[in-house]
Amino acid sequence: MSDLYTSIQVSRDRIVRLQEHLEFEKDKLAKMLERTSAFGGDELRMGCNEIHLKALEGVIEKKRSQIEQNRYSKSIPLARFYDQEKLEMLEPIFKILKSIEERLEALECK
Repeated sequence: MSDLYTSIQVSRDRIVRLQEHLEFEKDKLAKMLERTSAFGGDELRMGCNEIHLKALEGVIEKKRSQIEQNRYSKSIPLARFYDQEKLEMLEPIFKILKSIEERLEALECK
């Protein structure tokens, strides 16, 4: 029982650290959104953890579709490259957070 409690506590601590990192990334995105209206600012109005994950997933999907459609201004030649870099950073963070959330739910159900 002690091992299970320790495992849950370690998972919760990791989630807190990842959420702090997510908040940092969201702040960076908010600053980016001030310069562009690509996402409409919806992710800034979200509140709880589940909604944060959905917002992050929405940002990833919008970036992915923007890259696939290749609709970038000719005056900013590196915009697509920057979006690809952001996507490369956000996707692994999202997968880790989703995995941790699923594991924590499974542990809490037991």
